[in-house]
Amino acid sequence: MANKTPEPRLRLSMADLPSDVLAAIGDITVAWGYVQNLMDVAIWGMLGLTVRVGNSLTAPFMYRGKMDMFQYVGREFFKNQPELLVDFKALATAISDAYSKRNEVEHSTWQHFGPKDGPSLAVRIPRDASIRPQFKTAKDVDSVAQDIIKLVMSLNDFMERHIPPPRSSANGDSAK
Repeated sequence: MANKTPEPRLRLSMADLPSDVLAAIGDITVAWGYVQNLMDVAIWGMLGLTVRVGNSLTAPFMYRGKMDMFQYVGREFFKNQPELLVDFKALATAISDAYSKRNEVEHSTWQHFGPKDGPSLAVRIPRDASIRPQFKTAKDVDSVAQDIIKLVMSLNDFMERHIPPPRSSANGDSAK
């Protein structure tokens, strides 16, 4: 059997990022997955759906469509509980803010300069064609991750107290 020469690989500047920056980016990605999952489960619970039916409803939606559904369903669900509606709207606003922060991290172009502990930089090029530096250290990125993790905890706590879990179907599906 002949040795096969490995295919050449494009080396991206991201591959040169320090592991703590990469870990913080990963934390954001994982935490955001929890936010989206909790939004799904909240929608299913507020609508009184089973997991199977609820998932078939929300699975096709990207974030913006899911957020619209989350807000519409929540406003209807909490319409007779004004104090909870205020809290729900505050959570929806916090989710939107976290989404913007998450996008700043996940849709930036990353570069690393100098020695291993030297600065990293994420840049965004918005529609006005300017270049905007976003982050310089792992601590900067980690602060976004920590904000999203706190949001996950707040959203989960609110759901446990005020939104029923999705119903189980005859075949035993559940939110867990």
